[in-house]
Amino acid sequence: MALLKRRRKINKNDDRPAREITGGGTLSMSGTLIVVGKNAEGDIEGIRVADDHKSSSSVDFDASGNQTYSIRGKSSQNEDGTLETCQLLVQHLNQLGAHWNNCTKIENDEPIDCRAYDTSDVLEMQVVRISNEAVRQNLGQTGVANTEINLDAAVENLRCAIRHKEKYPLDVRSKIVLVINALDTPGHAVYKVAETFRSKYGKDVAALGFKAIWVVGPIVDLVVRLDQS
Repeated sequence: MALLKRRRKINKNDDRPAREITGGGTLSMSGTLIVVGKNAEGDIEGIRVADDHKSSSSVDFDASGNQTYSIRGKSSQNEDGTLETCQLLVQHLNQLGAHWNNCTKIENDEPIDCRAYDTSDVLEMQVVRISNEAVRQNLGQTGVANTEINLDAAVENLRCAIRHKEKYPLDVRSKIVLVINALDTPGHAVYKVAETFRSKYGKDVAALGFKAIWVVGPIVDLVVRLDQS
């Protein structure tokens, strides 16, 4: 299994893409180490994430797309990771040719969580987290959570996250980009899950009228658009 080692800075003002690490990939005091394992065909077989706050997570995939998670540390809460999620999306869009900058977290301006700007436009983003109450409770009680989800369940988790934000009227949805935070559950942002989601729900969620819908994992390589078929 080939390994791609990448590190992303925790510094909220650092909007540079994750930097590839050669050699052993040691963990710095200000960053998070992310290791992505791929097979000879380029399919992701496993992802490892560890930070300097003694939190870590791993997810392994079988040939059918089933996922096995092991998570240690504190459960993420509420707005945790909101700015980082938006920064990763902005990095991805800029790699595709956009010129967004100054991605900032917005307070008290429902439904906008973050904004980024270019010379003539503004990108307004609403972030929603994938919810797993059992994992959250186990982390809160013991600091450890292990769980398995199959491909269909991962797809339904994404659809459920989007459903939480359908409450906004169409004139509001049309102005915002919906961003699904999968920093702690990167298996939801791999190609096989996104491809299956788009095949099943792509047309339906596109009809909701959001400016776009993305799922964002912990590195810029795990950022995938969902509202396409």
